[in-house]
Amino acid sequence: MQPSLLLFALLAAPAIAAEPLLPYTIVDSGLQRCYNNQGEMPPPTPGQPFFGQDGNFRGHPSSYTISADGVTALDNQTGLTWQRVPETNLDGILTHADKLTWEDALAQPAKLNAAKFGGFSDWRLPAIKEIYSLFDCRGTDPSGAQGTDTSGLTPFLDAKVFPFIYGDVAHGGRVIDSQYASATKDVNKSARGVDKVFGVNFADGRIKGYDQEMPGGSRKFKFFVLCVRGNPLYGKNAFHDNGDGSVTDRATALTWSKADSGKGMNWEAALAWVQQMNAAKHLGHDDWRMPSIKELESIVDYSKSPDTTHSAAIDPVFSCTEITNEGGKSDYPCYWSGSTHVGHLGGAAAMYVAFGRAGGFLSERALAGGPPTRSQGGSPGAGGPGAGGPATGSQGAGSSGADDGPYRFVDVHGAGAQRSDPKTGDPKLFPHGRGPQGDVIRIFNHVRLVRGGGVTAQTSVPATPLTNPPAARPAAQPHAPSSALPTSEAGRSLPASPIIAALDTNHDGVIDADEIAHAVEALKSLDKNHDGKLTADEYRPQMQAGPGGQSAMPGAMPGGAPGGAPGRPAER
Repeated sequence: MQPSLLLFALLAAPAIAAEPLLPYTIVDSGLQRCYNNQGEMPPPTPGQPFFGQDGNFRGHPSSYTISADGVTALDNQTGLTWQRVPETNLDGILTHADKLTWEDALAQPAKLNAAKFGGFSDWRLPAIKEIYSLFDCRGTDPSGAQGTDTSGLTPFLDAKVFPFIYGDVAHGGRVIDSQYASATKDVNKSARGVDKVFGVNFADGRIKGYDQEMPGGSRKFKFFVLCVRGNPLYGKNAFHDNGDGSVTDRATALTWSKADSGKGMNWEAALAWVQQMNAAKHLGHDDWRMPSIKELESIVDYSKSPDTTHSAAIDPVFSCTEITNEGGKSDYPCYWSGSTHVGHLGGAAAMYVAFGRAGGFLSERALAGGPPTRSQGGSPGAGGPGAGGPATGSQGAGSSGADDGPYRFVDVHGAGAQRSDPKTGDPKLFPHGRGPQGDVIRIFNHVRLVRGGGVTAQTSVPATPLTNPPAARPAAQPHAPSSALPTSEAGRSLPASPIIAALDTNHDGVIDADEIAHAVEALKSLDKNHDGKLTADEYRPQMQAGPGGQSAMPGAMPGGAPGGAPGRPAER
């Protein structure tokens, strides 16, 4: 970046404040590339097939400020401050032993508060909308991949800011077993009568309601846990009926169509339908879009479900088309997002949110408490009907396995779950769903239009891939360092410019044109005392401990390792 541009960015900030502009800012999904039904494509333009997807738009870019001690990260967009590492047993290393049952997760904030972790005593377990604010769509879904090597995978989380490990394959887990807990319970119990809790799986890119008790009843489900503090308004909608067929959420500044599409469509047809609505100036506007997955999830009401409130999981200010689901019951649709769910082999799936039941087909054996032993199934982004038939492991007619039939349709993941479908194909090829819990493959999903929210059109694709770094391998690993703390060949921490770190919102080492355009917003995060200007103590690099002195690892509990030993220094 040229010095003159940086000086301009500094001088162009008449008023700098650290607080978010909105109480419920929806952070951009991170997707800046575009996809057709199979893989990446050049960015489509208006009137072309696949125009209007997530990669055609740019929202509020992710931006974090890491604390001087390295243990917390402030999300400059949401105003939420996060524990950086889900390390809970005080040994200074992130491993699978740090996972907690939900009951223990509920108790974790009190431990942090008693220790004044990061200098604060108001930590809480995040609600599902809060933990989902960290979701980054540039991840890679490993579902259906062969082998256990995770070195080439990317999690759905910024691993430079939040160190991450995949599932414990060495001890019987799956690569995808990196679920993070929320404080939000599913209002339904599972088909086995077990309480369910919503969590975000940053390994495979989904929200699901997880049974607190594992099949067989001998073990409790365990999560990684990140605690949060600040902005108590985050995740709370403020819907206003505009009286013209639209609804504005004053908390997010997004305006939604009150009614949905009224019919299900495959992903390409859904994008084309949105263009048709714009050509017709639907409700007086021609800038409607299919929402990103993070925008769509923001309007879920997790206190509602078809089986408890006999409604969709959404505020009654909206109308939802009633459907008959695959089990023959009255239900409500899943809604497409414009966000592609990239799998390990391609981009043939797109993400959706279930505003009715997140259905699946379970066998009588599984419903009786036995483990669902059928295949995990192929990645939605790697195959599916659009790629020549069911993916490996799908439970189509004539498939075999220890858990084969008879199957019953149940709400396996809860209203408000975020999953994905193949973008095109014939759902009849999946009569019993796909995956270990028989996730329904519907393909023809509904659409709800959105506009506004500070989102702008993006007309070009980045010159280089914009991806998060690969996460650590499943074995126990030390925490990864922050991107703001580069190291020399000798291993000594080098001071990084806070200004450059703030401007480089996607952490790719380049200040591009879009980041320059958002420079004022990014620089606001550096004004710690909210006086509207940047002083030397705010923009100068902070020197880090060198070889002569160790500091606690990012996110480690005060006191470091057991016995009061200092935590290990951060290393990759």
